[in-house]
Formats: sequence, structure tokens, C-alpha cells
Amino acid sequence: MPWLRQSNTNQASTSSYATLLRAKTTSFPKITLTITNSHGTNAIKYKVLVSNTDQPGSSDWAEEKAEATLAAGAADRYALSGSFQWVDVQIVDNSAGNHGTGNAFLNAVGL
Repeated sequence: MPWLRQSNTNQASTSSYATLLRAKTTSFPKITLTITNSHGTNAIKYKVLVSNTDQPGSSDWAEEKAEATLAAGAADRYALSGSFQWVDVQIVDNSAGNHGTGNAFLNAVGL
């Protein structure tokens, strides 16, 4: 049974959404994400985008998980609703100019 594990840690948020983790997940029907904010005081917001296009352009992404807020030191887990070719986790400051620290961990299991 194939599996995929990817992570990106300690990325500062900015005033506009930026990719924290992007992964090609074709043939992995079970995907879970853990998103954390390791900053000591500032919250961040995140969202999860997906695409079923082999090489997605800017208009090929759909929102899988709407914007959610992570308090300082908090974590959230999310299981994708289906199988997608690409997953993109993005973060942004909760309050402009007050940067948090995003971490994303992806685990996927294939057939």
C-alpha cells in the first residue's frame, strides 16, 4: 500500500495568503492534514485548496476547507472529502502585520 508524507514547518504568515504546503496527491484517496501555529502570541488563518488538473493554473483551484483561525500554539486536523490531484494549504496573518508561524503535515494512503 503506497503512502505519502510531506511537511513544511516554521513558515511565517504574511498579510496575503501564501502557500504553506503544496503536494501532488494523485492516487491517494485518504488524505489528512495537520496544520499548527507554533507562534507564541499571534493567531493565523488558513484554508485548503484542491485541484483535479494535472498542472493547475491559478483558476484551477477550488476551496476544500474554508478559512479557519488557529490561535497561537493551536493545531487543527482535517480529512479531505475525496481524492484530488493536488492539495494546497495556505496561510495568512489573522491581523495584518502580526505574523504567526505555520506548520503543515500531510499524510496520504493509497490503494
